[in-house]
Amino acid sequence: MASVARGWHRPVRWQALLWVAGGLVVVWVLLVAGAIWYLYGHWESRVHLQRQALLLRLPAGTVAQAEIRAPIATRLTAHPTLMVPLHQTVRAQVSDQFLARLTTSTTVNIDTKVRVQHQVPVHTTLEARVDLGRWLPTLDVTVPVSLVVPVDMVVPIKTSLPVSLDVLASGQFNASLSLPLNQVLRLQPVVDAPLEAQLTRQIRFALDRPLPPVPMQIVEARLSVPFDLTFLRQPSR
Repeated sequence: MASVARGWHRPVRWQALLWVAGGLVVVWVLLVAGAIWYLYGHWESRVHLQRQALLLRLPAGTVAQAEIRAPIATRLTAHPTLMVPLHQTVRAQVSDQFLARLTTSTTVNIDTKVRVQHQVPVHTTLEARVDLGRWLPTLDVTVPVSLVVPVDMVVPIKTSLPVSLDVLASGQFNASLSLPLNQVLRLQPVVDAPLEAQLTRQIRFALDRPLPPVPMQIVEARLSVPFDLTFLRQPSR
């Protein structure tokens, strides 16, 4: 009776080889698929772009935020109409010489009382006839009289006095005047000047209608993207 080989020395059938080879192929495919899935989902690809042309399309309803870091330079040209009310008091210093001529003709009514206190000297001669009796002749006597008579009286004066004046006057006028100023000024200034503004906040906007394609170009960029976005490639020159 012939002995049967055991262990590594026994003969291998071709069906077993096929099963082992098929299992190895399946395991290898699973390992490769798992590695590819892991790389695509977790690893990144580094892409170096130079002079990459882009065409940006923004559909209607796009909501975005813009942040402008550089100052915006423009020019403002306008002709606004301004109504400026003025309600104040202006002090003015006036210093000038003047020459004036005044001509007037009027009537001045005088109604007053004048008190007169005076001493009036009196010098006169008294003539008298003296009868000395029936037997004697009558004598004519002249006697000089000199005395001072005091006068104290109130004299009422009521009259109308016509006055006509023609006066030439000159002088120096130097005074500080307070002039009230109440009016509304209508101004229309011309504004033509460069304007520079710096935006400090982000601007949020939404497009009402789609914009035409905007051509752009990436001069140079180094990107780190997942493997599933590696379809970005440099166009052939």
